[in-house]
Amino acid sequence: MLMIVKLVTCDVLPGNRDRFAQGQCAWATLSGVAGFCGQVGGWSKEEPGRAVIVGFWRDQGSYDGFMRDVHDSIFDANGQRGSYTSGSVTLWEELCEMPGARETLTESLQAASLIRTIRCCVRQDRVEHFQRIQRDVWRSNMRRSEGMLGGIFARGCHAPNRFLVCTFWRTEELYDRYRTEILPGLRAQAQPDGDCESMLGLTVRMESSWTVQPELGDSGIAPSV
Repeated sequence: MLMIVKLVTCDVLPGNRDRFAQGQCAWATLSGVAGFCGQVGGWSKEEPGRAVIVGFWRDQGSYDGFMRDVHDSIFDANGQRGSYTSGSVTLWEELCEMPGARETLTESLQAASLIRTIRCCVRQDRVEHFQRIQRDVWRSNMRRSEGMLGGIFARGCHAPNRFLVCTFWRTEELYDRYRTEILPGLRAQAQPDGDCESMLGLTVRMESSWTVQPELGDSGIAPSV
């Protein structure tokens, strides 16, 4: 079974941040849904009006069941409809976890205050190389960065040349230190511009009230090491 990652972005209307945030808290109902593994989110540092939510599901069947039986009832009741101008939903299947200071992805979600997402569109003839570099360079070196708690590397469910790297950080200050002191050396080693047609990164300041943990015994999240 491949874990499914759901990445949602919403451009929230000026003055509607509080309304959107209050509605986001209503998604706490997810905790009891079969196959749900956790959800976090917050506001983009680069674009303060953009909300970003990342959810995890045990497998495609669990996610499909949620969308069929549960999603609409929560959304219709939470008041978010009309609070944003546009939204994007993309689904990704897990390739591997990004190990960090926490042993499980669940623990990473609990301890993080910052999310970093990078979406990469990879040239078709460079997909195999890109995946190898992700394992040999990024995955092996990022785990040594102070404050990197864990993460996930995933591939687009409907776009096999698109990839998502999602990492969780203890503080924004520690991520900034990694970005300025360690990232340039890793980029020089990995040379992602040779593999990627485009890369889109978002730094997300988490809202703790948006975090939803699964009920005990149904996390479905394996250790990250």
